Amino acid sequence: MGRVRRAAGRNTGAILGAVAVAAVVPGGPWALGQDKAVRFIDSDYQVQVTPPSGWEEGHLVEYNVSGELRAVWKRPNGANITLFIQKPGQALSPDLLTAESARAVAETLKADVREREVRTVAGKRAMWLVFAANGNGAAINPAEKLRTVQHWVAIPRAEDIVVLMLTAADSAYAELGGEFKKMVDSLQVGGEQTPAQRGEYAPVPMNLNFEAVEGDMPVVWSGAGKGYEVRSDEQVVHGGKRAARIQYAGSGEAGEARFGTIVQAVSAERFRGKRIRYTGHLQTKEAKTGWAGLWLRVDTADGKSPVFDNMNDRGVTGTSEWKEYTIEKDVPADAAVIHVGALLLGDGAVWVDDLSLEAVSGVP
Repeated sequence: MGRVRRAAGRNTGAILGAVAVAAVVPGGPWALGQDKAVRFIDSDYQVQVTPPSGWEEGHLVEYNVSGELRAVWKRPNGANITLFIQKPGQALSPDLLTAESARAVAETLKADVREREVRTVAGKRAMWLVFAANGNGAAINPAEKLRTVQHWVAIPRAEDIVVLMLTAADSAYAELGGEFKKMVDSLQVGGEQTPAQRGEYAPVPMNLNFEAVEGDMPVVWSGAGKGYEVRSDEQVVHGGKRAARIQYAGSGEAGEARFGTIVQAVSAERFRGKRIRYTGHLQTKEAKTGWAGLWLRVDTADGKSPVFDNMNDRGVTGTSEWKEYTIEKDVPADAAVIHVGALLLGDGAVWVDDLSLEAVSGVP
């Protein structure tokens, strides 16, 4: 049996877990209805779904996914549908999840991204990502030659991400993809999304000087990156009492494939059709295998990212003192969300402080 390999979602560990056996739950929104013979219910994670007719339930130990595996359905030709839970340790927005997952599979798997957008699934905003890469029809594997499609439907919630994923040979996807979409239509997911996950973004970025903190993190900012420490710092600052620090804390040398980031998202409404200037101050220490920089991305309502700049062509390397850096971009008229932040690729550390985002003119 083929194994389902990790294909997207950079900052989650692979955790195998036991499936919750479908059972009648008396009363409440998670009680079985008339379709109890085929309805799968996971009451632990508040997920219900009806698998396609004719698919056999698979053995969890035969599959490996980037999360806690809850259920598997399979076909004799190796095609499979997996239901699993990811726990990235923070509330990820569907927009960020979609853009970064699409970028990751295109870069690391040389995948052909066929569909990528943010859709409403089970009453929640979700990542909808379809791509084709090398595999064996049951898993993505760059070492094999059969063109294989994966269709990810990922619903981020405040504390986790519910993922339903189809893997099938490209030649079979036209048929099996239709069955999978019917399964997605039957999906019910409880739990709550944060205001940002629901698309309720602040009109302007906040806490750009990182002075407000909650615990070790600057308020309204999110940090991410396996092997990286992202937190507030009172020892190295540009202005005020605090800055933000991203530091590689993993073992061994970090290559450019690894990165840590700090980010927040704001509504693009007041910036549409204008040129924006994003400015911030950076200081680095021993950034040897990659670079540090500001980054900015503009997303449209359908999950596309027409504007992106992470200073990869002018990143800060080595050890440097505080210096101001700027990104200027034109915001399209259909922009929905603007993400601003800083990142560190590879090893070392970067400090970030005194940011600003402003409209400087109409688009020329």
